[in-house]
Amino acid sequence: MEKQKYLYETIVNKEVIEKVTEDREENGSKIQITREIKKIKPVKVAILKPDRKKYKEADIFYAKTISNYLKEGLLPHSLVSKRYMNDGGPMTESEKKAINAMRDRYNELQEEYFKMETPVSEENNKRRGEIILEMSEIQRVIKEIRNTYSDIFENTAEAKTKNDTIEWWVLNISLVEDEDKEYKLFYGDGDFDSKTETLEKLEAKDDEFTNEVIKKLSYFISFWYASGSDIKKEDFQSAEEHYDKNVSNYLKQEEAKPAEATVPVVAPIVAPIVEPTTVPVVAPVAEATKEEVKPVEVASTNPV
Repeated sequence: MEKQKYLYETIVNKEVIEKVTEDREENGSKIQITREIKKIKPVKVAILKPDRKKYKEADIFYAKTISNYLKEGLLPHSLVSKRYMNDGGPMTESEKKAINAMRDRYNELQEEYFKMETPVSEENNKRRGEIILEMSEIQRVIKEIRNTYSDIFENTAEAKTKNDTIEWWVLNISLVEDEDKEYKLFYGDGDFDSKTETLEKLEAKDDEFTNEVIKKLSYFISFWYASGSDIKKEDFQSAEEHYDKNVSNYLKQEEAKPAEATVPVVAPIVAPIVEPTTVPVVAPVAEATKEEVKPVEVASTNPV
């Protein structure tokens, strides 16, 4: 595809099996011994940077989707909240105070984040990462407190539309490197329904590498969607560090190991050589190593 700008690029390790052939000489004849080894191949993935047209397409998708949900009878969040809170709600006063305090802290962090001057210094870069992680933790804690009644609000028209819109972004800006070292749209071309069908087919394969690509890109696109358009590369790096250390367990091994119980394949003996010569043994290619990568559930990140 044509050269594009990217919000973020990273890698997903893929375990591959390669055949390695060694030339040897035995009893004056050349033979070939073929064996298989496991290797870790880093595959680049990326998030396409949306242009103005793509944002307009997303806005239209959101408007059509929420309209359809309202026509189907789903209530808007404001009405559900008003009706539910009139009954007092399930939360205790201490829980309500805790949520209010966390909201205040979240707003403080957000204000600090956007007040940082550009270009951002190395010290501020580190601080930005800390802010992003603390804001994510606040979201997580609030979500846990609300678990007792979250199902009610997850079924509002806005909540359903938001989840669908995040999925729309995942299907439209996920890129993966092909065999020619070029980025391609992971879910191909077409409309939302056709790309959703492609996603379902990929998930049905139940391939470890494919599942990790889906989960990792979904994680970062959800993070981007919740954090806003001002998110920087350094913010993605901080999120990826958290992802690698605390979320994922994909391909934890430091390096690939030779495939077990591989039987050498011996080529037919060639005519004897009159003057024996020594043919160097080709050693197996060294296994590449990369950082650990681990999966996360494909879940939207709900902003506070």
